[in-house]
Amino acid sequence: MRVLSFKKVVILITALLLLGSAVVAVNAYSSATVQSKAEIKIVSTDQALLALIPGENQAVDGLAIIDEAKGVLKLALTIDPEEDVDKVFVFNDVFRIKNNFSSEIELSLESDLDILTATPNDTTLPPGDFTSVDFTVTIAEGEVSYEGTLQVKANPVD
Repeated sequence: MRVLSFKKVVILITALLLLGSAVVAVNAYSSATVQSKAEIKIVSTDQALLALIPGENQAVDGLAIIDEAKGVLKLALTIDPEEDVDKVFVFNDVFRIKNNFSSEIELSLESDLDILTATPNDTTLPPGDFTSVDFTVTIAEGEVSYEGTLQVKANPVD
């Protein structure tokens, strides 16, 4: 039987302790929880970082109004399908998009309705500035009712 020297025993024990400490350290940091205070505010759409505001005279005409109870912008485009077949309608300054964010943003508008074109599209908006959104609606023969979604997308400019 071979006997290890005192020096080799100390080195072996030290190596095992270091290995054990490394395993404990790795397992100790496999997950972490950080607590941070945050404030969440629910505001009306006209006060949000990307604000949607009725265009000039649109609230009066009822075309674009803010539903205060829900905090959303509602649009109501009224066209008589009996009289207005195969016609193109342009609605100017339907609503405005205001950048309440602290940096410039890129805006895009997407509609799932083929009859609706919203402009401007793919534009940038500096902080505190706004842009007016216009609609062009083309009514096809035989169609009497349309329902769809217009998405306003914003991304910070790099």
